[in-house]
Amino acid sequence: ITQWMNYVPKPGDTVFLISNYTHLFPFIIGGSRLLNYFKPIDRIDQWEAGAYLYQGGYLDVVRKIAQQTKKEFDAWGVAVVVPMLDAVYHLFTEVHPKEMAVEHGQEFISFHEWLLEKIASGEIALPNKLNMKITVHDNCYSKIPGKKYWETPRAIMEKCGCEIVEMKHSKQDALCCGFGAGASWKHNISIPFDIISEGAKRIREAEETGADALVSYCGGCIYLLWAARELLGSKIDLFHMVELVRLAMGEKLVYPEAHVKRAWDIIAIITYQWLLSLFQKNFRIERITYDSTKSTFIPKRYPLLRLIRTLFKSTLIRRFYAMLFRKIFMPVLRTR
Repeated sequence: ITQWMNYVPKPGDTVFLISNYTHLFPFIIGGSRLLNYFKPIDRIDQWEAGAYLYQGGYLDVVRKIAQQTKKEFDAWGVAVVVPMLDAVYHLFTEVHPKEMAVEHGQEFISFHEWLLEKIASGEIALPNKLNMKITVHDNCYSKIPGKKYWETPRAIMEKCGCEIVEMKHSKQDALCCGFGAGASWKHNISIPFDIISEGAKRIREAEETGADALVSYCGGCIYLLWAARELLGSKIDLFHMVELVRLAMGEKLVYPEAHVKRAWDIIAIITYQWLLSLFQKNFRIERITYDSTKSTFIPKRYPLLRLIRTLFKSTLIRRFYAMLFRKIFMPVLRTR
Protein backbone atom coordinates (compact mmCIF):
# COMPACT_ATOMS: atom_id res chain seq x y z
CA ILE A 1 0.00 0.00 0.00
CA THR A 2 2.83 2.37 0.86
CA GLN A 3 4.45 1.76 -2.51
CA TRP A 4 1.17 2.27 -4.35
CA MET A 5 0.41 5.49 -2.47
CA ASN A 6 3.86 7.05 -2.75
CA TYR A 7 4.87 6.22 -6.32
CA VAL A 8 4.82 9.27 -8.60
CA PRO A 9 4.07 8.19 -12.18
CA LYS A 10 6.50 9.09 -14.95
CA PRO A 11 5.91 9.78 -18.64
CA GLY A 12 5.58 6.48 -20.44
CA ASP A 13 4.07 4.63 -17.46
CA THR A 14 0.88 2.64 -17.95
CA VAL A 15 -0.83 3.67 -14.74
CA PHE A 16 -3.00 1.11 -12.94
CA LEU A 17 -5.42 2.81 -10.55
CA ILE A 18 -5.79 0.51 -7.57
CA SER A 19 -9.37 0.79 -6.37
CA ASN A 20 -9.71 2.58 -3.03
CA TYR A 21 -11.53 -0.50 -1.75
CA THR A 22 -8.65 -2.71 -2.84
CA HIS A 23 -6.68 -0.52 -0.44
CA LEU A 24 -8.59 -2.45 2.25
CA PHE A 25 -7.78 -5.79 0.61
CA PRO A 26 -4.33 -5.33 -0.98
CA PHE A 27 -3.75 -9.09 -0.93
CA ILE A 28 -6.38 -9.49 -3.67
CA ILE A 29 -3.86 -8.40 -6.30
CA GLY A 30 -0.69 -7.44 -4.39
CA GLY A 31 2.28 -9.57 -5.42
CA SER A 32 0.53 -10.91 -8.51
CA ARG A 33 2.25 -11.16 -11.89
CA LEU A 34 -0.70 -9.20 -13.24
CA LEU A 35 0.86 -6.04 -11.84
CA ASN A 36 3.99 -6.54 -13.96
CA TYR A 37 2.14 -4.96 -16.87
CA PHE A 38 1.50 -1.66 -15.04
CA LYS A 39 2.69 0.92 -12.57
CA PRO A 40 0.10 0.52 -9.80
CA ILE A 41 -0.82 3.61 -7.80
CA ASP A 42 -3.34 4.21 -5.01
CA ARG A 43 -4.68 7.76 -4.72
CA ILE A 44 -7.25 7.96 -1.95
CA ASP A 45 -7.75 11.68 -2.53
CA GLN A 46 -9.05 11.02 -6.04
CA TRP A 47 -12.19 9.64 -4.39
CA GLU A 48 -12.66 6.97 -7.09
CA ALA A 49 -12.96 9.81 -9.65
CA GLY A 50 -15.95 11.01 -7.62
CA ALA A 51 -18.01 7.87 -8.20
CA TYR A 52 -19.94 7.72 -4.92
CA LEU A 53 -20.36 11.46 -4.64
CA TYR A 54 -21.83 11.30 -8.15
CA GLN A 55 -24.35 8.71 -6.99
CA GLY A 56 -25.18 10.98 -4.07
CA GLY A 57 -25.88 13.91 -6.39
CA TYR A 58 -22.96 16.14 -5.36
CA LEU A 59 -22.19 17.07 -8.94
CA ASP A 60 -20.34 20.30 -8.14
CA VAL A 61 -17.83 18.34 -6.05
CA VAL A 62 -17.47 15.66 -8.72
CA ARG A 63 -16.62 18.39 -11.23
CA LYS A 64 -13.84 19.66 -8.95
CA ILE A 65 -12.50 16.13 -8.54
CA ALA A 66 -12.58 15.70 -12.32
CA GLN A 67 -10.59 18.91 -12.74
CA GLN A 68 -8.08 17.88 -10.09
CA THR A 69 -7.54 14.40 -11.55
CA LYS A 70 -6.98 15.95 -14.97
CA LYS A 71 -4.26 18.19 -13.49
CA GLU A 72 -2.60 15.19 -11.85
CA PHE A 73 -2.67 13.01 -14.97
CA ASP A 74 -1.36 15.83 -17.14
CA ALA A 75 1.39 16.69 -14.64
CA TRP A 76 2.53 13.04 -14.62
CA GLY A 77 2.70 13.06 -18.41
CA VAL A 78 1.19 9.58 -18.67
CA ALA A 79 -0.65 8.47 -21.81
CA VAL A 80 -2.50 5.36 -20.62
CA VAL A 81 -4.58 4.89 -17.46
CA VAL A 82 -6.16 1.56 -16.45
CA PRO A 83 -8.70 1.77 -13.59
CA MET A 84 -9.23 -1.49 -11.73
CA LEU A 85 -12.86 -0.65 -10.99
CA ASP A 86 -15.53 -0.39 -13.69
CA ALA A 87 -17.17 2.52 -11.87
CA VAL A 88 -13.98 4.57 -12.06
CA TYR A 89 -13.52 3.72 -15.74
CA HIS A 90 -17.10 4.87 -16.35
CA LEU A 91 -16.53 8.16 -14.52
CA PHE A 92 -13.39 9.03 -16.48
CA THR A 93 -14.74 8.02 -19.89
CA GLU A 94 -18.41 9.00 -19.65
CA VAL A 95 -19.28 11.23 -16.71
CA HIS A 96 -16.29 13.58 -16.67
CA PRO A 97 -16.35 14.52 -20.38
CA LYS A 98 -20.12 14.40 -20.96
CA GLU A 99 -21.46 15.83 -17.70
CA MET A 100 -18.57 17.67 -16.06
CA ALA A 101 -17.07 19.23 -19.22
CA VAL A 102 -13.65 17.81 -18.31
CA GLU A 103 -11.88 16.11 -21.20
CA HIS A 104 -8.97 13.89 -20.22
CA GLY A 105 -6.17 13.59 -22.76
CA GLN A 106 -5.20 10.09 -21.66
CA GLU A 107 -6.35 6.77 -23.09
CA PHE A 108 -8.44 4.87 -20.55
CA ILE A 109 -8.56 1.10 -20.77
CA SER A 110 -11.06 -1.14 -19.02
CA PHE A 111 -9.11 -3.56 -16.83
CA HIS A 112 -11.62 -6.35 -17.38
CA GLU A 113 -11.52 -5.97 -21.17
CA TRP A 114 -7.71 -5.84 -21.06
CA LEU A 115 -7.61 -8.96 -18.90
CA LEU A 116 -9.98 -10.92 -21.14
CA GLU A 117 -7.95 -9.99 -24.21
CA LYS A 118 -4.69 -11.12 -22.59
CA ILE A 119 -6.25 -14.41 -21.52
CA ALA A 120 -7.83 -15.01 -24.92
CA SER A 121 -4.52 -14.37 -26.71
CA GLY A 122 -2.68 -16.77 -24.40
CA GLU A 123 -0.32 -14.07 -23.12
CA ILE A 124 -1.77 -14.68 -19.65
CA ALA A 125 -1.94 -18.45 -19.32
CA LEU A 126 -4.47 -20.21 -17.09
CA PRO A 127 -3.09 -23.75 -16.68
CA ASN A 128 -5.00 -24.56 -13.47
CA LYS A 129 -8.65 -24.87 -14.45
CA LEU A 130 -10.70 -24.40 -11.30
CA ASN A 131 -13.70 -26.68 -11.95
CA MET A 132 -15.84 -24.60 -9.61
CA LYS A 133 -19.54 -23.83 -9.66
CA ILE A 134 -19.91 -20.12 -8.92
CA THR A 135 -22.55 -17.44 -8.83
CA VAL A 136 -21.82 -13.82 -9.71
CA HIS A 137 -22.72 -10.62 -7.86
CA ASP A 138 -23.21 -7.61 -10.15
CA ASN A 139 -22.45 -4.21 -8.68
CA CYS A 140 -24.57 -1.07 -8.97
CA TYR A 141 -22.45 0.71 -11.60
CA SER A 142 -22.63 -2.30 -13.92
CA LYS A 143 -26.31 -1.50 -14.47
CA ILE A 144 -25.63 1.83 -16.17
CA PRO A 145 -24.42 0.54 -19.58
CA GLY A 146 -25.75 -2.96 -18.94
CA LYS A 147 -24.31 -5.84 -20.93
CA LYS A 148 -20.92 -4.17 -21.37
CA TYR A 149 -19.97 -4.64 -17.73
CA TRP A 150 -21.82 -7.90 -17.04
CA GLU A 151 -20.53 -10.16 -19.77
CA THR A 152 -16.78 -9.50 -19.67
CA PRO A 153 -16.27 -10.66 -16.05
CA ARG A 154 -18.38 -13.75 -16.74
CA ALA A 155 -16.30 -14.57 -19.82
CA ILE A 156 -13.14 -14.28 -17.71
CA MET A 157 -14.53 -16.57 -15.01
CA GLU A 158 -15.55 -19.17 -17.57
CA LYS A 159 -12.02 -19.16 -18.98
CA CYS A 160 -10.81 -19.87 -15.45
CA GLY A 161 -12.79 -23.11 -15.58
CA CYS A 162 -15.88 -21.96 -13.69
CA GLU A 163 -19.48 -22.99 -14.29
CA ILE A 164 -21.76 -20.03 -13.63
CA VAL A 165 -25.19 -20.43 -12.06
CA GLU A 166 -27.16 -17.21 -11.79
CA MET A 167 -28.94 -16.07 -8.66
CA LYS A 168 -32.65 -15.27 -8.70
CA HIS A 169 -31.70 -11.62 -9.06
CA SER A 170 -28.77 -10.93 -11.37
CA LYS A 171 -27.47 -8.37 -13.85
CA GLN A 172 -30.11 -5.63 -14.22
CA ASP A 173 -32.11 -7.07 -11.30
CA ALA A 174 -29.15 -7.78 -9.02
CA LEU A 175 -29.70 -7.00 -5.35
CA CYS A 176 -27.44 -4.53 -3.53
CA CYS A 177 -24.44 -5.72 -1.52
CA GLY A 178 -25.73 -3.53 1.30
CA PHE A 179 -23.84 -0.34 0.47
CA GLY A 180 -26.95 1.45 -0.81
CA ALA A 181 -28.82 0.85 2.44
CA GLY A 182 -26.42 3.25 4.14
CA ALA A 183 -27.73 6.10 2.01
CA SER A 184 -31.39 5.72 3.04
CA TRP A 185 -32.24 5.60 6.71
CA LYS A 186 -34.47 6.96 9.44
CA HIS A 187 -32.20 6.71 12.48
CA ASN A 188 -28.43 6.64 12.87
CA ILE A 189 -28.63 3.55 15.04
CA SER A 190 -30.21 1.49 12.26
CA ILE A 191 -27.59 2.06 9.54
CA PRO A 192 -25.24 -0.90 10.29
CA PHE A 193 -28.14 -3.29 10.62
CA ASP A 194 -29.81 -2.09 7.43
CA ILE A 195 -26.52 -2.50 5.55
CA ILE A 196 -25.78 -6.00 6.84
CA SER A 197 -29.40 -7.09 6.39
CA GLU A 198 -29.25 -6.21 2.70
CA GLY A 199 -25.92 -8.01 2.36
CA ALA A 200 -27.50 -11.01 4.09
CA LYS A 201 -30.15 -11.21 1.37
CA ARG A 202 -27.40 -11.50 -1.21
CA ILE A 203 -25.52 -14.16 0.73
CA ARG A 204 -28.68 -16.23 1.21
CA GLU A 205 -29.60 -15.94 -2.45
CA ALA A 206 -26.11 -17.11 -3.43
CA GLU A 207 -26.39 -20.09 -1.07
CA GLU A 208 -29.71 -21.08 -2.65
CA THR A 209 -28.00 -21.62 -6.03
CA GLY A 210 -25.89 -24.46 -4.64
CA ALA A 211 -22.75 -22.73 -5.91
CA ASP A 212 -19.36 -23.38 -4.33
CA ALA A 213 -18.57 -19.68 -4.25
CA LEU A 214 -20.01 -16.20 -4.62
CA VAL A 215 -17.80 -14.00 -6.82
CA SER A 216 -17.76 -10.22 -7.18
CA TYR A 217 -15.73 -8.09 -9.58
CA CYS A 218 -16.14 -5.02 -7.35
CA GLY A 219 -13.87 -4.29 -4.38
CA GLY A 220 -16.57 -2.16 -2.73
CA CYS A 221 -19.06 -5.02 -2.73
CA ILE A 222 -16.45 -7.52 -1.52
CA TYR A 223 -15.78 -5.85 1.80
CA LEU A 224 -19.44 -5.60 2.80
CA LEU A 225 -20.28 -9.09 1.57
CA TRP A 226 -17.41 -10.52 3.62
CA ALA A 227 -18.67 -8.67 6.71
CA ALA A 228 -22.17 -10.05 6.11
CA ARG A 229 -20.79 -13.56 5.54
CA GLU A 230 -18.94 -13.55 8.85
CA LEU A 231 -21.83 -12.15 10.86
CA LEU A 232 -24.22 -14.65 9.30
CA GLY A 233 -21.86 -17.56 9.86
CA SER A 234 -22.19 -18.51 6.18
CA LYS A 235 -19.87 -21.19 4.76
CA ILE A 236 -20.05 -20.18 1.10
CA ASP A 237 -16.69 -19.15 -0.35
CA LEU A 238 -16.41 -15.52 -1.41
CA PHE A 239 -13.87 -14.35 -3.98
CA HIS A 240 -12.94 -11.28 -5.93
CA MET A 241 -12.78 -12.18 -9.63
CA VAL A 242 -9.06 -11.33 -9.72
CA GLU A 243 -8.44 -14.03 -7.11
CA LEU A 244 -9.97 -16.66 -9.39
CA VAL A 245 -7.72 -15.51 -12.23
CA ARG A 246 -4.69 -15.75 -9.96
CA LEU A 247 -5.65 -19.27 -8.85
CA ALA A 248 -6.07 -20.31 -12.48
CA MET A 249 -2.66 -18.76 -13.22
CA GLY A 250 -1.15 -20.97 -10.53
CA GLU A 251 -0.58 -18.23 -7.98
CA LYS A 252 -1.16 -18.87 -4.29
CA LEU A 253 -3.56 -16.90 -2.12
CA VAL A 254 -3.75 -16.45 1.63
CA TYR A 255 -7.36 -17.61 1.57
CA PRO A 256 -9.59 -17.39 3.50
CA GLU A 257 -7.46 -16.24 6.44
CA ALA A 258 -6.62 -12.80 5.05
CA HIS A 259 -10.24 -12.08 4.13
CA VAL A 260 -11.60 -13.27 7.48
CA LYS A 261 -9.14 -11.10 9.40
CA ARG A 262 -9.97 -8.03 7.35
CA ALA A 263 -13.72 -8.73 7.54
CA TRP A 264 -13.52 -8.52 11.32
CA ASP A 265 -11.55 -5.29 11.02
CA ILE A 266 -14.48 -3.93 9.01
CA ILE A 267 -16.97 -5.29 11.54
CA ALA A 268 -14.96 -3.54 14.28
CA ILE A 269 -15.36 -0.24 12.41
CA ILE A 270 -19.09 -0.86 11.91
CA THR A 271 -19.46 -1.62 15.62
CA TYR A 272 -17.44 1.45 16.62
CA GLN A 273 -19.58 3.72 14.46
CA TRP A 274 -22.75 2.12 15.82
CA LEU A 275 -21.65 2.83 19.39
CA LEU A 276 -20.96 6.45 18.47
CA SER A 277 -24.40 6.71 16.90
CA LEU A 278 -25.98 6.07 20.29
CA PHE A 279 -24.84 9.57 21.29
CA GLN A 280 -25.36 11.35 17.96
CA LYS A 281 -28.40 13.05 16.50
CA ASN A 282 -29.57 12.32 13.00
CA PHE A 283 -27.77 14.47 10.49
CA ARG A 284 -28.23 15.54 6.93
CA ILE A 285 -25.45 16.49 4.52
CA GLU A 286 -26.41 19.91 3.21
CA ARG A 287 -23.16 20.76 1.49
CA ILE A 288 -19.80 19.20 0.63
CA THR A 289 -16.71 21.24 -0.10
CA TYR A 290 -13.52 20.14 -1.82
CA ASP A 291 -10.06 21.48 -1.03
CA SER A 292 -7.28 19.96 -3.14
CA THR A 293 -4.65 21.19 -0.67
CA LYS A 294 -5.97 19.02 2.16
CA SER A 295 -5.64 15.27 2.36
CA THR A 296 -8.56 13.05 3.33
CA PHE A 297 -6.07 10.50 4.66
CA ILE A 298 -5.49 11.65 8.25
CA PRO A 299 -4.59 8.76 10.58
CA LYS A 300 -5.74 9.05 14.19
CA ARG A 301 -5.38 6.84 17.27
CA TYR A 302 -9.01 5.75 17.85
CA PRO A 303 -8.40 3.92 21.18
CA LEU A 304 -11.95 2.51 21.43
CA LEU A 305 -11.81 1.16 17.88
CA ARG A 306 -8.43 -0.43 18.60
CA LEU A 307 -9.87 -2.10 21.71
CA ILE A 308 -12.81 -3.53 19.74
CA ARG A 309 -10.45 -4.77 17.05
CA THR A 310 -8.26 -6.48 19.68
CA LEU A 311 -11.29 -8.20 21.24
CA PHE A 312 -12.35 -9.51 17.82
CA LYS A 313 -9.10 -11.40 17.50
CA SER A 314 -10.70 -14.01 19.77
CA THR A 315 -12.66 -16.64 17.84
CA LEU A 316 -14.97 -17.14 20.82
CA ILE A 317 -15.83 -13.43 20.99
CA ARG A 318 -16.39 -13.34 17.23
CA ARG A 319 -18.89 -16.20 17.40
CA PHE A 320 -20.70 -14.70 20.37
CA TYR A 321 -20.89 -11.26 18.76
CA ALA A 322 -22.10 -12.68 15.42
CA MET A 323 -24.85 -14.56 17.26
CA LEU A 324 -25.94 -11.40 19.11
CA PHE A 325 -25.86 -9.40 15.90
CA ARG A 326 -28.08 -11.71 13.84
CA LYS A 327 -30.35 -13.02 16.62
CA ILE A 328 -30.93 -9.88 18.68
CA PHE A 329 -29.48 -6.62 17.34
CA MET A 330 -30.47 -6.91 13.69
CA PRO A 331 -34.12 -7.99 14.21
CA VAL A 332 -34.73 -5.37 16.92
CA LEU A 333 -32.88 -2.35 15.53
CA ARG A 334 -33.59 -2.55 11.83
CA THR A 335 -36.11 0.15 10.86
CA ARG A 336 -37.19 -1.29 7.49
